[in-house]
Amino acid sequence: MKKVLSMILCVSLCIMYALPVSAAEVMPKENVIEKEEVSAISGSNFFSRTLSKLSLINGTATFSSGSISGSEQFVTSLSLSVRVASGISPFILYIQAPDGTTNSVVITKSTTINLDDFNGCNPSGSWKIWSEPQGALLTATIRVTVYYDYSY
Repeated sequence: MKKVLSMILCVSLCIMYALPVSAAEVMPKENVIEKEEVSAISGSNFFSRTLSKLSLINGTATFSSGSISGSEQFVTSLSLSVRVASGISPFILYIQAPDGTTNSVVITKSTTINLDDFNGCNPSGSWKIWSEPQGALLTATIRVTVYYDYSY
């Protein structure tokens, strides 16, 4: 009896593997919905640099974005956190994106400023920051954070 069942099982399996059946053969083509291919990957990220004790009398500093994600990037916002000693004179702080876009802000005290003038710029490359004193001042610590979106 075991031999007969084994033979039936063997023949059944051979027949089952020999008959190709796929969903495309079973379903009529008019009922098939084609899927559109989308291959874009996107996301958001940021990089941040701290410029410690930037001399504001003749201070010019450059910093690089480093290696950043994606083949297409664009800035979504930029944040400047400036820490200065109390009782300083106001000064103008300039920041320049790698593509040459430049913005300036007047600093009168320690503060955090969010800028949208760089939105759409490519963040990849060398950034530049410098100051123009409006009186006597010595140093400031500035933290620049650049937020960007990217896609592949």
